[in-house]
Amino acid sequence: MVVERSKALETDSDPAALNEQRLVVRHYTVFHASQIDGIPGLETPEATEASRDPDPRVTAIIQNLGVTLVVGGSQAYFRPTRDEIHIPTLGSFASAADYDTVLLHEIGHSTGHEKRLNRRGIIPSAPQTMPRKSCVPRSLQR
Repeated sequence: MVVERSKALETDSDPAALNEQRLVVRHYTVFHASQIDGIPGLETPEATEASRDPDPRVTAIIQNLGVTLVVGGSQAYFRPTRDEIHIPTLGSFASAADYDTVLLHEIGHSTGHEKRLNRRGIIPSAPQTMPRKSCVPRSLQR
């Protein structure tokens, strides 16, 4: 289901309606290819072993930012009071790319620290600040 905002149709008889916006709900039925008879199966390429080494560019970002990286534990998070990024060990992730993605997310949080961009709300004072803060790090993920 998709909800879109659209202008009123020009066919409306009321001229004031032309400046109004309406919500339009559209419903689409989507099928997985395996649910459709008569089409060939999807050929997937043979999996190759992914690199188990973190991307050196991500490591360079950490070094250039000056943030402390703490590896270990079971959660990934940025601790602004200590200017530290905490992340589980590489072996905790399915691939090095997954590790890098989570690390980049936490790097995004660290950019708001007072030593960097000094974004307000980096230390959440209320639960509602978290969704707004996470918009920036999500844009940094691959």
